[in-house]
Amino acid sequence: MPRLLSAGRTFSGRSALTVKRDVLTYWHSNQQDLGLSLRQFLSCCRKSGDGLTVTFLGGAGATPAGVYGAARSVSAR
Repeated sequence: MPRLLSAGRTFSGRSALTVKRDVLTYWHSNQQDLGLSLRQFLSCCRKSGDGLTVTFLGGAGATPAGVYGAARSVSAR
């Protein structure tokens, strides 16, 4: 059974792009242990108003409507 890592983990940086990279790197490095698809993982994240901080709330009981509105907007534009 997968275990959730670091519920409440916070990512912050100097730019929104840096934070997004850190969030995606964390998911990629821990996706086996998290047991969440990228869409599920992002739905368990919340972004601050300025976009410089993202908090992973954990998978259990988190509500949808996550950090980037779903995996579709994660790609660089």
